[in-house]
Amino acid sequence: MRRVRFVFGLLILAILSFAAGSSAADRSIELTLRRRDPATGEVVTKVEKIDLGKLAIVVVDMWDNHWCKTLARRTAELVPHMNQTLRAARKLGIPVVFAPSDVLASYRDHPARKAMQAIPQHPRPKPNDFNPPRPPWGRTGGCECGPERPCKSHRAWKSQHPELVIEGGDLIGDCNNSQELVNFCKQRGITHLIYMGVHTNMCVCYRGFGMVSMKRLGLEPILVRDLTDAAAGNGFDPDTGKANPALVLGKGTDAVVAHIETHIAATIASTALSGKPQFRFPADNRPHVVVVIGEDHMYGATETMPRLATELEAHYGMRCTVLRALSRTEIPGLEALDDADLAIFYIRRRLIPPEQMQYVRRYMKTDKPLLAFRTTSHAFQPYDRNPPKDKARWDAFDREVLGCHYAGHTAGETQVRAVPEAAGHPILKGFQGPHQLRETLYRSLPLADSCKVLLVGKCVEAKGNEGRSGQRPGHDEPEQPVAWINTRGGNGKVFYTSMGHHPSFEKPWFRRLVLNAVFWLLERPLPAEAARR
Repeated sequence: MRRVRFVFGLLILAILSFAAGSSAADRSIELTLRRRDPATGEVVTKVEKIDLGKLAIVVVDMWDNHWCKTLARRTAELVPHMNQTLRAARKLGIPVVFAPSDVLASYRDHPARKAMQAIPQHPRPKPNDFNPPRPPWGRTGGCECGPERPCKSHRAWKSQHPELVIEGGDLIGDCNNSQELVNFCKQRGITHLIYMGVHTNMCVCYRGFGMVSMKRLGLEPILVRDLTDAAAGNGFDPDTGKANPALVLGKGTDAVVAHIETHIAATIASTALSGKPQFRFPADNRPHVVVVIGEDHMYGATETMPRLATELEAHYGMRCTVLRALSRTEIPGLEALDDADLAIFYIRRRLIPPEQMQYVRRYMKTDKPLLAFRTTSHAFQPYDRNPPKDKARWDAFDREVLGCHYAGHTAGETQVRAVPEAAGHPILKGFQGPHQLRETLYRSLPLADSCKVLLVGKCVEAKGNEGRSGQRPGHDEPEQPVAWINTRGGNGKVFYTSMGHHPSFEKPWFRRLVLNAVFWLLERPLPAEAARR
């Protein structure tokens, strides 16, 4: 009996050890990396799974002060969100290296500085021939306060910003001494360095700890694009002191980030680490678009929605936060809706906690606009008629928000045409139909009186029943509305389309329709570039 117990105990230990080993081997994070094609400038996103043990964060030159008052103010505004993101990163086990230059005397006796200095010397890799073109602007570090250049250059910084939190386990390195960072990376097995800090087109790129230097030494830099600030963002060219409308707040940094994505490194948003909305400067009036994805790959929303967000950010200067459901009962980060200027939903049959649903309901009570795709007509209407009490559903979302009555869908494909009464509506600009789509026709009638139909569709080809019960080949189906506008509550504008299967996003006319809707909902003129895309 003892032998049996002993063998059984060994078996249990082996199982536990295997499970622990699998868990340890699976310590990774999926990051949506954004780059640009050097030949075309097109944005390319790719989800990469990176071992958390190979990641570290480098925070560059977040000084307590700057001789340019404008740059000093913007650096201070970054600090709270940076602290929030660093806290989240530490919980993931990602080490944090602060890299201030010129102020190390303030940290001579700091444990984080001593920890960096205690790392043994490692052989320096032979530099490769990486030599990217320099980012635009900011090469001279001129004043951004206006064409009169009232700020006089002097060394105003004495330490890092006092509110930037340094915790136990963090390190402080000499930003001008690349060998220190090499030693750290070699000792820890670090291969990827996530950068945040200022100023993007100067110190972040070109200090000894900077992205260009580290890439020359074989490491892979990644820039957190919303936790950085280029010395080009107050409406003036800092190199010449002359007004430049291309460099208003946000656009200057965006131009530098685009250059980095093209020639130097991939970028991520801080949301990837924190799960919180991206940072934006208080004076940045670019629209904030929150994209919420809660769809299980059936319609490809996990691919099409991030691509749409990337296009809005990269080509139209918007700031986007993309939220993904973790499961059928969890959509973290919905508090971002409180700060949204536009919400885009692609959600299917979710049952979420009441504390998450409150953000959705609160947004729908505002006058802010909503763009909703396909399955959002049954976004919070799960099949389970008796959900757990700790979860919230919203069965009437289709009627109360979108103005329709979702009743399943037909089988087959859908032919779409514009209704004559909607001719001239801005959302239909450039639309010439009819068009045929490889997606089923949703039954959405009757619509509320507050709705105005823009497009209707009919089933033109049946390929057999698809999906759940209650669906039948739809040759004899009446036309159904497939795109309309609605006004919910007071003045909350809605554009909904029951289209949106991923093949539809391959159609230029459909992508143009979506862009038209975005700018109409935001009450902004459609840029000429959008009409050409």
